[in-house]
Amino acid sequence: MKKSKVITHPSRKIPTYIADEHNLAFYFWHKAKADGYLEEAIDLFHVDAHPDMMFPQTLKNSLYCSKKHKNDYLKYYRNIAKNCLHIGNFILPAVLNDIIKNVYYIYPDWKLDFKFKRSQAAICSMFGEGKQLRCSLNTKEDYFDNIKKALKVFPDLKHFNYYHTPLEKIPKNRKSILDIDLDFFACKDYFYYDLEVNKSQFSKREKLLKDPTIIVGSIKFKFRKKGSKYFVRVSHERAKTPTHIPTKKEIKDKINKFKKHLTIKRVRPAVITISRSKSGYCPKERCKFIENELLEALRQLYDISLIDQGKALKIKASK
Repeated sequence: MKKSKVITHPSRKIPTYIADEHNLAFYFWHKAKADGYLEEAIDLFHVDAHPDMMFPQTLKNSLYCSKKHKNDYLKYYRNIAKNCLHIGNFILPAVLNDIIKNVYYIYPDWKLDFKFKRSQAAICSMFGEGKQLRCSLNTKEDYFDNIKKALKVFPDLKHFNYYHTPLEKIPKNRKSILDIDLDFFACKDYFYYDLEVNKSQFSKREKLLKDPTIIVGSIKFKFRKKGSKYFVRVSHERAKTPTHIPTKKEIKDKINKFKKHLTIKRVRPAVITISRSKSGYCPKERCKFIENELLEALRQLYDISLIDQGKALKIKASK
């Protein structure tokens, strides 16, 4: 019996971007928008071992591309993705950019302590400039008690729904951005990597370390100077998050289950983004196998056009 595909668009393929690190998805979404695949804000199905719902409190460049940079729109957002965002804070800026409408964080079944929840959330920037960001994942608290007053200071205030959900509870027949991290299928949470920073970032490290989102995200930063260069070592220290390295057979079963639910729920991706998590979350010994199996499963469901931009947009990181 011939396998049926989930029909998405009768005349064009689904752009499917794959890269080494997840924050590059922010750039891919802007590219999909520029190419006409995202005509309005739509829901995000974020399939990952981690929520990635931190936010960059302060940005060097505005999230809003000005007329001055209009002709370099994609170059502008590629720079933000590479140099202003990291693997844990790229989703909320896309909400502010009118790319994402609501966020569905789809967690793996091996996260035994995770449960379904829904909350109303909001993101904005000081005076609508797109540089000093504020966020609340519960609009009953914090910045947004008085909406009229808030709009004077935060004119770009955007409300959205945030769902923390297993795959089985995602909505049916939903057009969405399908965003997948390979560590959904196998994850190694205990790692570190070094990123080079400039002298100004190094001197302001105390201010960064006071950011409350760092505590929430359980990310540890350790700054150090080596010769004339400056580095920050980033490590994950969440003791409750287990390392999960299944066998190849178990991974195949997980991917088949994933494919089955995409079919049952008739998920209709406008664009697909995939992260290899090569900075350490997806185990090296499983990464290529998961990638191949996942792409084969997606090809059985959708008519995809694969664009591998991992090399062109790779972020320098060393263990």
